[in-house]
Amino acid sequence: MYAIVYGATSLLQLKKLKEWEEVVKLFKNFLRSSFFVAINGFAYICFFCLLRHSLGHINFATISFLPGFLASLMAIFVERASRRPLLAIHIANIGTECAFRVWEGYGYVRPVRHGSVLLFSAAMAILGWAYHSKQHQPPSFLAALIKYFVGAGECGTRASTSTSTSTHSRQNIFRELLQPRHTSCPHTSPCLLYAAKAAAAGGIKGFLGSIALKLLSSAARSPASLLSPASLSRVLLSPGHLRLALFVSWFSGMFRLGACGARRLRGGDDAFNGAVAGALAALGMWVYPSSSLALYTAWKTLEVVCCMGVEAGVLPAVPYATEILYSVMTGYLFHASAMHQQYIKPSYWKLLVDLTDNRIAEFNRHLLYPYKMDSAHNFGNYWPDYNIDHLSNSFKEAFPLGLASIPT
Repeated sequence: MYAIVYGATSLLQLKKLKEWEEVVKLFKNFLRSSFFVAINGFAYICFFCLLRHSLGHINFATISFLPGFLASLMAIFVERASRRPLLAIHIANIGTECAFRVWEGYGYVRPVRHGSVLLFSAAMAILGWAYHSKQHQPPSFLAALIKYFVGAGECGTRASTSTSTSTHSRQNIFRELLQPRHTSCPHTSPCLLYAAKAAAAGGIKGFLGSIALKLLSSAARSPASLLSPASLSRVLLSPGHLRLALFVSWFSGMFRLGACGARRLRGGDDAFNGAVAGALAALGMWVYPSSSLALYTAWKTLEVVCCMGVEAGVLPAVPYATEILYSVMTGYLFHASAMHQQYIKPSYWKLLVDLTDNRIAEFNRHLLYPYKMDSAHNFGNYWPDYNIDHLSNSFKEAFPLGLASIPT
């Protein structure tokens, strides 16, 4: 897994890897991150056994959450500090999605129609405001990402020689967009042409990016599949490429068009125009729904807002907040994998199985029936082949017939 990640990183940093020292540094970082993953999985099993022997029993907290939390808290300090925020946000994204699936499964919440679109639009409104502001720029990674799709022209605000907009302009905004630029616009061409160029470029980027991701995904699962013409044609002709292209095209073009329209309607440029542009651009998710992307953007936005609050003195700085977030969310995912495995995304379940050398799948979830959470939903006929010499007398008395002893 990390070989693929660092292989992609090395390609992106090709110019920096001309020196041998940089290659060695990259290899050391690869080993360090791999060691971090290994510790996380191994320590989880160790803490589970340690807590069991220390307390003499297993309870709701020690079934999986507490071992996962302690193992993650120990492992995260092995990873490089620069990578910890990225890992924390990534795991928080997965954990939030998992929690919603669990709550939905038990009937605690109901899915909101187009909820991912609304969440993405709200998050992009805040990020668009920050990107269009001079004082509150988002982190360099996010700023570079937005810049890649919408251009550097929308970064920051520009002064205008006009401070008001006529009623005629408000009633004919689309006609106005065909006219030469507004005095506060960052471009020289008509606004519609300015937006159309971004939309065309975004569509190409989205289409090619979708193909590249599909090829990498197929190669990771089965490298031999890329040698099959039939498999290769399925990858290249997937309808998902067009949907992603339309999404990115809309996002890039509508961000510019929304900003230009807001400048004309409001008679000038300020950060609020970026919020309008971001919200409108995010509506492109309608053709490419992605709860993962919406949640990730929301978490990154929350991170940006919290950092602004800390800098402004409104929020307190919490020591080791990144490490705690990662540990709590990873602990929850370990807990959900034991108690609510049927609601874990298949891709993440496979990762947990690999991370723990299949130990997480060998849980006897039938023993969790007193909690009435249907934890053994996908393990109906599974009962471990216990070594009777290592079983307590109370266990033998409670389950003399093995699986047949579990109430139905």
